[in-house]
Amino acid sequence: MNYATTLIPILLLSLGCDDASKDSIDTTPVTDQSDGDGDGHTAADGDCDDSDAAISPDAEEVCDGIDNNCNGSTDEGLLVSWYTDTDGDGYGLTESLEDGCEAPEGTAAVGEDCDDDDSAINPGAAEVCDGIDNDCNGWSDESDPALTDGAEWYIDYDGDGYGTDTYTTTACSQPSGYVSNTDDCDDIASEVQPGAAELCDEVDNNCDGEIDEAKECDRSTEWGEFSKEECKTVDAADLTIFSNDDAALFCGCGFTEAGDVYINSTSTDPVDLSCLTEATGYVEIENTLSTTIDLSALVIVDDELSIHDNDTLTDIDLSALTAVGSYLYLYANNDLESVDLSALDTVDSSVTIQDHDYLETVSLDSLTSIGDTLTLYENDLMLDFEAPLLDEIGGSFEVYYHWSGGIQTISAPSLTTVAGDLYFVYNYELTDIDFSALTDIGGQVYLYQNQDIATFLLDDLVEVTSSFQLYGAAAITELTMDSLTDVGGSMTISENTALETLSATALTDLGSALYIQENTVLSTIDLSSLTCVDDYTIEGNDLDKAAQYKLLVQLSGC
Repeated sequence: MNYATTLIPILLLSLGCDDASKDSIDTTPVTDQSDGDGDGHTAADGDCDDSDAAISPDAEEVCDGIDNNCNGSTDEGLLVSWYTDTDGDGYGLTESLEDGCEAPEGTAAVGEDCDDDDSAINPGAAEVCDGIDNDCNGWSDESDPALTDGAEWYIDYDGDGYGTDTYTTTACSQPSGYVSNTDDCDDIASEVQPGAAELCDEVDNNCDGEIDEAKECDRSTEWGEFSKEECKTVDAADLTIFSNDDAALFCGCGFTEAGDVYINSTSTDPVDLSCLTEATGYVEIENTLSTTIDLSALVIVDDELSIHDNDTLTDIDLSALTAVGSYLYLYANNDLESVDLSALDTVDSSVTIQDHDYLETVSLDSLTSIGDTLTLYENDLMLDFEAPLLDEIGGSFEVYYHWSGGIQTISAPSLTTVAGDLYFVYNYELTDIDFSALTDIGGQVYLYQNQDIATFLLDDLVEVTSSFQLYGAAAITELTMDSLTDVGGSMTISENTALETLSATALTDLGSALYIQENTVLSTIDLSSLTCVDDYTIEGNDLDKAAQYKLLVQLSGC
């Protein structure tokens, strides 16, 4: 081949190309302004790999060892911590940490294994009695609250080999002072247990539920002599006393506790139940003809205590009673003169003392709390109500309808809270009320036609949730409530014809109207913090014109 001959036509052809064919060749250089992979980003605006459209500032970071979103970090927030898991139980050693996208062989995603050579030991294992910390929580066997296979053991306080379920424990082996049975009926007397011989001592010595069943025993007591057959007739769960004979049988057979107790004596003989220490149900005394009832050992009544409609009852001894689990109801005991409740600490529900002609004293020296409403109603000779330690009333405090006698003074100097209303109505001889520690009233204050009130101590009262109303207290000369800041409803001070001074200097919030009217000698009103009241009436008092004008301007400052 003649190479020179071949090249000449090619050269001539090249030389014959025009300018347009020259322009068709792209000679632009590639720069950082170019988007080589077409992902909408150039190197200049942050594309860290312009040859891969899956890599750009808008890309989602995935766990692949690449900086997908061009933020300078690789696999950020996506790496998983893996722990060496030698025994393959799914838990690894916390101190052997390796980060990665996928689990390396022989690793686990959870650490805290305390023995990586034994697959039966890990945080997910059950704790069992084997002397090993199976679940890796730092405790083993009975010291671990999560123990699954320990035995239940029962306290044997008297060491006679028989226990009770009063106290129990879970352990792998028998702890000292515990046994595996609950057969003891008296765990503080070692001579009383299932293996003992029954004696004539009015005790169930062998814990079989029977007393003195081995032989006929002499049951001579201070209440009389009773046979086993007679004692079996006593229903302590539902004790009914129709005469003192029923009470003597109950006490003479050694009973001290009863369920429900109902006393309706059909004779005038005294009823002696001085052996009774607890009633796990209610105690009701009604329509009894007995003049005296002795409950001097009764400490607890778990349900209500109701003493009502007893026309001849003059004396009842409740001097040891500390707690009533429901309500206390004293109603229409026409000859009852006093009730000694001086040890009573708590009444879980209401207390009602109502309709007594001769009741003068109810001793409540230890009472601290009443769960619901306290009501005093028509007790004609009950001149003084005193509860020196009473701290809280869960409902209202109601005193009313002592028309021609009855309540003169009410003293509860420790009372801080009345959750309901303070409601005193038509107590014509009531002169003094001491609520000097009272701070909160959850309902209203409503005192109406208590004509002789001269002292009404509310020194610490801060809040009344509803309204405050004082009507017709014809003897009170001064009402000072300088700690009171809030009254949720209206305040009405009306027709208190001896009232000279009204002071509530801290009162800032009044939820409704203010009425101070027809207090004919009221010359001083200090409500200096109360500046905005939408509805008020100040009239019929003894304010001079300047004081009246100043007060009205102050109250209209909204």
